[in-house]
Amino acid sequence: ALPLIDRMGRKFLTIWGTFFTVVAFFLIGIVIVGTGVNVNTDEADDQTRSVQFFCVAMVFLFQVVFACTLGPLGWVVPSEAYPLRL
Repeated sequence: ALPLIDRMGRKFLTIWGTFFTVVAFFLIGIVIVGTGVNVNTDEADDQTRSVQFFCVAMVFLFQVVFACTLGPLGWVVPSEAYPLRL
């Protein structure tokens, strides 16, 4: 992900990483509230299993987006903002 930071820029990755992170969690909330299913149950029908699978897929999407955008930025930006010598 570090070459991606140099190629695409810090601002671009911060904006799009934040956008896709918010969208992923917003979709999880909308689907759970909109369908009204209990995702914590073991005895699930087809709709509940579909919602559970969708939530897991959105969490994986969040992990991929975070690993490519916001995760490495937390290490790169502070090291560039503060010099080694004070």
